[in-house]
Amino acid sequence: GGWVHSFTPLLLLRLVSERRGQLLGLVLAFLLATGGVQAGVQGFVLYAQRYLGWGQDMLGLFSALFSALGATLILFVHPIACRLLGSAPSDLSMVRASYLPPLAYFAALAALPTAATEAAALGGLPLLAAGACALPHFRALFSDSRPAQAQGEQMAVVAALESLPMLYATPLVSLAFERLLDAPRLIFLLPLGTVGAAILLLLAAVRPAALLLDEPPRQRWPSQAVLVRAPDLARRLTDSVVCNAAEPEGGSAYGSPDGRLKPRAARETAASREAEAAEQEDCLGA
Repeated sequence: GGWVHSFTPLLLLRLVSERRGQLLGLVLAFLLATGGVQAGVQGFVLYAQRYLGWGQDMLGLFSALFSALGATLILFVHPIACRLLGSAPSDLSMVRASYLPPLAYFAALAALPTAATEAAALGGLPLLAAGACALPHFRALFSDSRPAQAQGEQMAVVAALESLPMLYATPLVSLAFERLLDAPRLIFLLPLGTVGAAILLLLAAVRPAALLLDEPPRQRWPSQAVLVRAPDLARRLTDSVVCNAAEPEGGSAYGSPDGRLKPRAARETAASREAEAAEQEDCLGA
């Protein structure tokens, strides 16, 4: 039936097959990065319960701070980056840069001694939450890969991709944590490796270019987009400014019969010519 063509796994396969090289790398990077961050959070929760003595109150505080910081960074990081760089960074650059702080966060948890783990986990929480800044730009990259009439199907595919890490990250981390009870800090190497692999894919597989501003910045403001896409509009606006004091020709209060308006400069020239003609007629009459 027709529902088969809108089946989300088939849409995902079709999306990847249409642009094999670039989009496949993007899908893999998305799954690795989001799955790695999800696995890291779940791994730390298990570690904190067993080795730091955290109860439900501390775990709830940790989760609330993580969510609040993620939402705040999504709102403010991109505008601040635009102001600092002097231009809007590309979506791909924002995705690449957003996963560097979580990489540093998991590296610190894996390297620091147990006594400093709690302070590092709470103090470095903004680094972990910075990974959320990549989600809107990931969605924009996927949206750009499909035409306008297919955006509904594309959003369904992106929603399915975002839900996949929740399905495989938590059970894999739980299984790995049970196997690493003798060396529990190794659990942080799992998100460290997956997020690092995602960054390598984003840097190499999608496009080998500079980290920032490697793509032409998008026109974020409608007025700028209009001026860029229609350069003759500036000339038209200039002409309208010149003609803003025009008066109707032909004696009609609503304009001349052909609907044209007479610019100020043309009116002044015509008036001077009429004055000169009147003076010549006076001289001839005299």
